[in-house]
This record gives sequence, structure tokens and C-alpha cells, in this order.
Amino acid sequence: MRHLIPMAILLTIFSCCAFAPLLFAQPKTITLATDAFAPYYGDGILNQGFVTEITREALKRSGYDLTMEFMTWKRAMELSRQGRYSGVLGAYYTAKRNRDFVYSIPVARVEVVLMSRKGANIAYTTLEALKPYRIGTIRGYTNTKAFDSADFLSKDPVEKNEQNLKKLINNRVDLVINSRAVLQHVITTKMPYVAHLVEFVEPPLQISDLYVMFTRKDPNHETYVNALNKGYGTMKRDGTLDEILTRHGFK
Repeated sequence: MRHLIPMAILLTIFSCCAFAPLLFAQPKTITLATDAFAPYYGDGILNQGFVTEITREALKRSGYDLTMEFMTWKRAMELSRQGRYSGVLGAYYTAKRNRDFVYSIPVARVEVVLMSRKGANIAYTTLEALKPYRIGTIRGYTNTKAFDSADFLSKDPVEKNEQNLKKLINNRVDLVINSRAVLQHVITTKMPYVAHLVEFVEPPLQISDLYVMFTRKDPNHETYVNALNKGYGTMKRDGTLDEILTRHGFK
């Protein structure tokens, strides 16, 4: 019996040590970079936007916490490409990007449109019809494959949508290009005084899927993308996805 008591104590200590990492382990954190693209994602909006909330919940279901860093799009892409962040939240697919990143399943859809001054009467059926116009773009953004490769168009890049809208109403560009929801959000929240001065040019250039990209520099990139995809699937099945979209006015 004298030998049994110490053995029981040792087994208890061993069991506690074995489970200690599970009891005290810190959550795994993934940090993604991106530019503000409200209402899809950004600081100062509900839960940093519905795409952020969807991504955070999907990763949480696989044991990951999500931290967001907002900066210019060009900087977010470059630093993520270098591996200083795990990836980029909210990106269109391009073959060039696919060399440096792996893509999640689509997490949202974006209607890419043109906006003009009200009464400008700009119409188009092909990109060639836009040759006479100066078009404000966002530096580093992918819009549509056809538009971005159209070297015959006059494109004027800036850093922010607010700059483009100011140039538009001051006749320094004839059109701006971006997401319909993004331009509406910028006007509603930051520049309501331009609402009666501008209008969308129909039809949309394209309706594009929006993804999360994980940099191939991160050795865990495949694990991350699989975790996000799996979590997104369960959210879609159990109704959480619809709840988030409804909460943000996208359902």
C-alpha cells in the first residue's frame, strides 16, 4: 500500500500535465490585411462589415481568431505577398494573384459599376464606347479583367473613393468605377452633398465573386483556407450566414 499511494499521486500529476496545454492554450490568431471597402468590410461599421463577420465566424468554428488590419490596398497586397500577414480579406480572382495566394470559396458578390455626373447621358454597350472618357479608378484594385486590360481607356488612379467622387463632380474625370454598394455607402455616410449630382451608368460592367486570399508564404495557408471553407459551409447550412446578411441589410 505504501507504494500504491505515491503511484496514484504520480498518475494524477501526469494527467494534469497532459491536459494542461488543452486547458490553458491560447486561441490561434490569423491576421488579414485589406483596404476599407465599406459596407463589405472596414473600421467604424457594424462588426467591421458583413464579410469580416462571416470570415471571423467561419474561422472561429475551426478554432481560429481573426484580427483585421486596414491600410491601402496596394500595401495590403504587398505585405501579404511577402508573408507579413496571413492574407487579404476581400479580393477578386486573377491568375496573377493565384501565383502568390490561395483562394477561399466566394464569401460575397460585388456588382462592379460606372458612375457619372447626373445628366451626362453616358451610355455604352462595349468598352470601346468609353474611349472618349476619363475614368477614375482605385490604385491597385482589380475591377474586371476586360476593363483592367483595356489599354485604350483613359484611367486616372487615386487612393480613395472620396477623391474620385470629388474629381467627378468637379469635371476632372467623367466616370468612376467601383462596387455599386461601396459607392452608395461612401455617398450616404461621407458625401451626401453629391447624391443629387451623380448617377449610375447601366448596365453593370460585371458581377464578381469576392474571396479571402491566403499567402503561399505562410506554411499554414492550406490549413487556413480549408478551415474557412469548412466553417462557411456549416454557416450556410445552419442559417448563420443568412442571419449575418440580414443584420447588415444584404438579405
